[in-house]
Amino acid sequence: MPTELRKSFDFGFKLTEEKLWEIYGISKLQMERIIERSEIRSIFKLRFKNNDVQETDSLDEVLSKENSGDWAIRSLTITLDDKQSGPAIPYDTTKSRASIVITFDADARANPINYHVTGENKEWMYLTISLLERRIAKVKTFSPFSHIYIRTLSFVVVGLIIPIIPLIINLLSFKRVYGISLSDSITTSILSVLILAVVSIVTGIFLFPSYFFPSYNFYWGASVKAFNRWQAITKLIIYSMSLAIALSIIAILVANYLILTHNP
Repeated sequence: MPTELRKSFDFGFKLTEEKLWEIYGISKLQMERIIERSEIRSIFKLRFKNNDVQETDSLDEVLSKENSGDWAIRSLTITLDDKQSGPAIPYDTTKSRASIVITFDADARANPINYHVTGENKEWMYLTISLLERRIAKVKTFSPFSHIYIRTLSFVVVGLIIPIIPLIINLLSFKRVYGISLSDSITTSILSVLILAVVSIVTGIFLFPSYFFPSYNFYWGASVKAFNRWQAITKLIIYSMSLAIALSIIAILVANYLILTHNP
């Protein structure tokens, strides 16, 4: 009786032509170990940005798609199985039927990569998933929607907020701490800047990665040029923001120095 092994991956992906051929090639090679080559059926199911769904039995046709605008690929499912319940080639002295299904879904925020392997021979199944996971590992990328990233963010946000609370308390009693008298307007301004900084950082941590680092990429056709251009813009923005932050820190240090030196 056939059994099934499933697994999902909570990562993004950058699926290039080369990596797609590798994943399909190893899947087909494994299928040929238990099913006659002429009996193997390959189906590629595509869903586009405009929600149109197409199926083909040719990977070359998949890679020839325009892959941009409303016709940008959002999901790809690769299915390999036997055309009919005919005789199978013995694999390790055991006849078996099998299927391999691999999905890359850019609209699935949870587990956008998944596969399931069906068969009667467990040795073949475990070898197949091992080979598949090696290939899938090469296309995995960072995703701001992954549970790991969200959990890490929770600790980061708490780590940012906790040190700021005593800073605000100290600021409200600035004279007692530093022996410096600040007007209410200056205190209010500094508090506003601190609160704005915290809100900006927290918002940026959540929104910046998802906007500037596309997590799910079918990297062929017109999307190659668009993705590369977006990456160049992202790098420019990051460098500019880093420079702005560095200059802001220097300005704050200089301002604090001037305050301290002019308030003996």
